[in-house]
Amino acid sequence: MVDPKILSTITFCVPGPLNPRRRTEVTVILVEGAVKDYAAYIGTGRDIDWVRKYGNKMTFAEACNFFPSMVLEEARYRK
Repeated sequence: MVDPKILSTITFCVPGPLNPRRRTEVTVILVEGAVKDYAAYIGTGRDIDWVRKYGNKMTFAEACNFFPSMVLEEARYRK
């Protein structure tokens, strides 16, 4: 199995859940699958491979919000 191609990544910081002064890094990635479909995943930290494998899959609407400059097609988005 071939790893999906990473189309775009975003990393940003949010206030920590237990201590708002301690920041938590969050990474969002958009990947393209072998059949030219795609999906977006979100997870903590900067490790793109970890987020790709173990991050939480986002809905199509969430992906559109995070990647507004990408022209995403709902029919190609992995459900």
